[in-house]
Amino acid sequence: MHPVERIVRELGGIASTAELIRRGCDTDMIRLVASYGKILRIRQGWYATPDVPADSLRAWRAGGRLTCVSAAIFHGVWSDDDGALHVRVDANAAHIRRDSDIVFHWKRRAATGTRLAVSLPEALETIAGCQPSDVFLAIQRAANR
Repeated sequence: MHPVERIVRELGGIASTAELIRRGCDTDMIRLVASYGKILRIRQGWYATPDVPADSLRAWRAGGRLTCVSAAIFHGVWSDDDGALHVRVDANAAHIRRDSDIVFHWKRRAATGTRLAVSLPEALETIAGCQPSDVFLAIQRAANR
């Protein structure tokens, strides 16, 4: 495994160019490793390992990470996809990619969880405000099993 790929994996599967440079990688090496498909450029200044789940990559490309029912699916407690990708973005996010099947959830506080998806408690909090109460209760019950 190439050192650049190893570092991206150590950082949870998604890493910024700045993080890679701070760990001793140079931009030419990062681009070279990406050209061989060992890491993927997911948006300007950000890279991921190829095994990051597709929905997490899509959320990151849109400007955030999985939340709400999309995060519940990621965490394995829900399987009923509502047809939309639910993405958590910071309240001050400037570079988001709007798409008709993406629901953005704007938050002021720091995200919990990983870069792939918010934590299950944060997802449940978002679900409570986004989904009908019967869906929220069903996901909450599934999460508590």
